[in-house]
This record gives sequence, C-alpha cells and structure tokens, in this order.
Amino acid sequence: FSALKRTIHGQDVYFHGKGPNYAVSLIDSDKDISNKVVLGWTENTEELVPKAFTDNDQFEQVLHDFIKENIILDEELTNKARDLEDGWTHIYDYRVEAVKGRVPDPDDIFGLVQVKDNKIDPSTYEPMPCHRLVAWGGL
Repeated sequence: FSALKRTIHGQDVYFHGKGPNYAVSLIDSDKDISNKVVLGWTENTEELVPKAFTDNDQFEQVLHDFIKENIILDEELTNKARDLEDGWTHIYDYRVEAVKGRVPDPDDIFGLVQVKDNKIDPSTYEPMPCHRLVAWGGL
C-alpha cells in the first residue's frame, strides 16, 4: 500500500492510510512514516483546508526545535537583525507574501525572536501559538 500523492499549492503532499483520517506528510513512503514526520490528519485527500485539518503537535515541536537551532543560518533574518539593532522580529513561512512594512497574517507566523546588538538571539525564540500548518494560503 503506497501513499496517495497530490500537488497542492505547488507542493507535493502525501496522504497515508485508508481513511477516514489520512495522515498527511511530505514523504512518499509509508514505511518511513512516524508521528515526527506526519504534519497532521484530514478526511479529505482532494485539498487541504484549515477546517478539515488537525495539526500534529509532535511534528510542530520538531519544526519549532529545528527553527530555533538553525535560525542564525537564515541570511534574510540575519540581515534584518543588522537593520533592527534591538527588538523582536517575526519568523514567517512565506506561503503568502507579506506586504512590505506589514506584519504577516498570524496564521503564517512561526514565531518571534529577539534581536540584541544587531544579532539574533536564538535562545529567545518563541513559537506563535496561532500558527497553522494548513491555512487558507496553503501548506
């Protein structure tokens, strides 16, 4: 039994299982599926919409740990920190381009991180509780 592949908003997404609750991942093999790589669950394999998607808390924790550990490697954020000097900046997912100078939609913000002396302080990373893996703008 193999995963059902769909391309949604330009992203290959795989649905695992026989329903009614399909596990959703970015991995095509059923044998490699664990709770750490399942984005969440849905009953619908034709589209991903917020009202029909349940986030996987384990995956979200892995995601936020990865962001926190690797945030200083993000060149765009590093450049933003140089301009900001001191304060807080949003880390968002770019599925919907934010209007220049505006804060992205809360569903699209992974979290916040503090900037001190023009440098990102990864230890201050705070996940945004209202971030959604599946929002109206896509995955």
